Amino acid sequence: MRTVVLVMAWFLLGGCSPGSTEDGATTPSTDGPLKVMSFAGELSADAPRSGGRWMETFSAVVLCTTEPIDVTSVVYSGPTSPISSFATLHWISEAKKRTPSTVISMRGAPDAEDPEWSELGGRFVRVSGDEIRMQPNCEDGRKVELLTTLDVSKRGADIDAVTVEYSSQDIEYQLEVPYHYVACGQNIADQARFCE
Repeated sequence: MRTVVLVMAWFLLGGCSPGSTEDGATTPSTDGPLKVMSFAGELSADAPRSGGRWMETFSAVVLCTTEPIDVTSVVYSGPTSPISSFATLHWISEAKKRTPSTVISMRGAPDAEDPEWSELGGRFVRVSGDEIRMQPNCEDGRKVELLTTLDVSKRGADIDAVTVEYSSQDIEYQLEVPYHYVACGQNIADQARFCE
């Protein structure tokens, strides 16, 4: 498996307040307590040699919040859609044993019963529509990692927009995550950049 990381720029959140659409609906604010603490970038992973359907989990995204929040969903889009996609929040263990604590890219999906995943320590919670509470953690070192799992066919998947939807004190927010994920396959436009 080949993983490519290209660091592009430090992510800064823009300040804007909720607005209204033409039909009167309120659009969520992007200026909320949830922040991305990692660099912007992109990751790619080669398909398994066996071909067919496969799953890849990407990260390199660490989140922190300055206030209690409830994460409700993570929305993915891009030029080549996977069969499905989902997000998992990983509370990174601060265990003293010398094991990796974060994921850049790993085959499969987060599974606390799988030794390869359990070695990472911490707690995994899949974002599935129910509210997931995050307590303030920007100053105390309790990092939370956003994992993105793509279920992929031989077409591949290219996700260049990731949006975390959450609420705090009854206000809806969105956080744009500056990351681009590619699972290589036949329909990936820039093969030379991501898959060769």
